[in-house]
Amino acid sequence: MSAYIEVINRIKKNFSKDWLTPSQMQAFEELKTFLSPPHRVINIFGEKGAGKTFLGWILQKEGLGSYIPSYEDLVENQRSIILDNYSNRRKLVRRIRNDLEMKNIENIIILTKHAAEDDIPCIGVGLTEDDIKLARANLYRVDIKVTDNSITNMWELIKNAEVK
Repeated sequence: MSAYIEVINRIKKNFSKDWLTPSQMQAFEELKTFLSPPHRVINIFGEKGAGKTFLGWILQKEGLGSYIPSYEDLVENQRSIILDNYSNRRKLVRRIRNDLEMKNIENIIILTKHAAEDDIPCIGVGLTEDDIKLARANLYRVDIKVTDNSITNMWELIKNAEVK
């Protein structure tokens, strides 16, 4: 097993809502205000490594939706879905709206790099030095170490981590 997969598995085994960084927690709280009608499609956006995927995992763990990594994995008859790596393009966001009706899905949270080009709630996730420090501390608590102190992006942090 690669070191990267080993790190991801250790994170998935141990993470909790307490692991959210201040920026992610702010987005999490803001998102909860939109998880009822009339909001059917909600967008969480941020640069690569800002922690959107991790926030999606937390949302699933908290029972706020089923996390799926790509559009091809979209399934029918779900209350709420968290769709990672989706496009922010207006045409594709509107396609999601149609899919909600056809597939009997109550709402969908799309995770994108840029804000959606449509009239839906968009919640940005940033990344601060404090966020990186907390992420490092969370990893350290579960015996994952990162020796490169210059990393300023969550995915780079995980890619350069190793299980002790």
